[in-house]
Amino acid sequence: MMQDEDDVISKLNDGSLPAHVENYNRDNKDFPNRSTADQFYNTEEFEAYRALGEHIAKQAYPILYEILECQGYLVPNGFC
Repeated sequence: MMQDEDDVISKLNDGSLPAHVENYNRDNKDFPNRSTADQFYNTEEFEAYRALGEHIAKQAYPILYEILECQGYLVPNGFC
């Protein structure tokens, strides 16, 4: 594990992380650095990783995310 990986969530947390991601991180200390050797995720774990990825994408590509959302790719029948 790299030296800076231990605190990934706190580095990403600008106050907008979904509560269930923060809760999952609090209850699962290896999140989000869990090995991918075991690819059988339960629903809660899958949703935590999915929501974290969505949060990162929104921060990295806000304009692209807005366009995809407006085109209906992220929300059925876009609401722009």
